[in-house]
Order: sequence, then C-alpha cells, then structure tokens
Amino acid sequence: MRTVEMSKCLTVSLVVGTLALGQAMGKAVDYPETVPVGNPNNVPDGTGYGSVAYKYRIAKYEVTNEQYVEFLNATAKSGNVGYRWQMGKHGVSRHGGDGSYEYSIKEGLEKRPAVLMNWHEVLRFCNWLSNGKGKGSTETGPYKFVDEWGEKTVKMPDHAKLAAGTNTQWVLASEDEWYKAAYYDPKKSDGSGGYWPYPSPSDNPPDANLSSGRMMDVGSFTTSASAYGTFDQGGNVWEWNETRSGGNCGVRGGSYWHNDGANYMAARTRYCTNPAWFVYDNYGFRVVALGADKAKAKKK
Repeated sequence: MRTVEMSKCLTVSLVVGTLALGQAMGKAVDYPETVPVGNPNNVPDGTGYGSVAYKYRIAKYEVTNEQYVEFLNATAKSGNVGYRWQMGKHGVSRHGGDGSYEYSIKEGLEKRPAVLMNWHEVLRFCNWLSNGKGKGSTETGPYKFVDEWGEKTVKMPDHAKLAAGTNTQWVLASEDEWYKAAYYDPKKSDGSGGYWPYPSPSDNPPDANLSSGRMMDVGSFTTSASAYGTFDQGGNVWEWNETRSGGNCGVRGGSYWHNDGANYMAARTRYCTNPAWFVYDNYGFRVVALGADKAKAKKK
C-alpha cells in the first residue's frame, strides 16, 4: 500500500543578490560523482517503494551550480530555456546578448545545489550528459522531446532496459531508485536487508540542512551519508524525481526552507503535486547513471 500524497506549494523568491564573477565562463567540470547501488530485486518497504530490479549508480550529491553552469554555457546561448533571472540570488548569472549568452557563478557558490529549473529542464540536462556534454543534444537521448498536436511532450525511458545496455545513459532518478538509495540498507536485519525511516543508517533523523533559511555546499554534513554513500537526500533542497501523476511531478527529501522539519525527509513523506513547469528556490535534483559505467567523476 502506498502512502498518501500530500500537497505542497512554495513561492519563488524574486530577490536577486549582488553578484560577482566567479568561475571562468565555459569551464568544463566533471560528470556528477556517483556511488553504486547494488542488491538488485530487493523487496519494497511498507510504503510500496524502493524495489529496483537492476544495479545502477546514483549521484553522490545534488547537481551543483558548477555542473549546471557548464550545461547552460553549452546549450543556452539564446532564449531562456534552463535559465531564469531569479537564479542570480543563488549565484548563477547571465551576461551578453541573445545568441551569445554566457553564464558564470558567484565565487564561493560553485558547490551549492543548482535550483530553479523545471522538470523538463532537468530531463534536458540528463540528455545532454548522455550525449557527452559539450554540443550534445538536449532534445534526444533517454528522454525524447517531440511535438504532438502543437504541444511539446516527452517520451520516457525504460530504466531496466537502459541498465542492461552497453552505454552509460544518464536519467533523473526514478522514485524507486531515489528511495532505495536513501533508505535501503543491505546490511540491515543481520544482512538480509531492510529500510531505515530516514536517509541514514539510523532510526533517528540525521544531521541535515533543514529550516536554516539558506543552502549549503553539497555534502556539508559529512557524517550523514545513506547506507549507499549518498549525501543530502534529506535536507538542502527538495529533489525532483521521475514520477508523474496526473500531469504533476514528484519530489522528495525536504530542504533548507523555513519550517521544513525532519518529517519532510522521512521515508513516509512524498509529494507529487507540482506541474512540470513549476520552479522553486529550494528545488534541485540528482541524476542516475544506467548501463556501462564509463563516466566516473572524481570530484563533487
């Protein structure tokens, strides 16, 4: 039996802070660092989530400003796809004119989670990673954006099929992939495996960036890893996942937002109430690598 979905509505802040140039524009950064998640065919927990039939790798941290700015510099020379001016508050700035836009990061904010991108923009980031970054396509890859009856729609991938492939494909974490990496522990129950109520091997909430009013660098809580070695699946920013329900998309994990308490990062808490075009100051994402693992980053 699945948990009851709870509604949540957050407000995008429109305040832009003073921005100084930081990272050199166009600087290449590593692929997201990943950790392996094995133990295929594990059983779900009591909520019905967490069972994954294949091995995969999940990003150790949330996608950072540094990684997202490389994406923008490669794919967003014109238009506003993937960027909005409110990102300046969180360290990402745009310069130049339409057709020759360039993006930079305020010094010291390179390792903060990237935020304020909508669900479709997250999928385009995954396509770009899968196509080798650089000039890689954002419209084809694991996610195929097509025009149907005058509307842009996306055809979703089969994660199990991609996991069996010979090439690495990057996707947004499915809800089960996200859930397993956060809460499942193959060593629990004397090695037979089981789930923890929070994203760390403990019955108690881990240290996390909750309700602080500000984001922190990814991985700041160094003692609060999940059993598989991920960080910040509780707190820092809510993370989009691949789940869709009636046109809305899923998020999990809680955030730095005021009044986000420990219950928000609990396994029992899920939300699937936000349209794909919504953007929030405290919404980010992490990615999953499926198939032959040819891209292993060494840095966060």
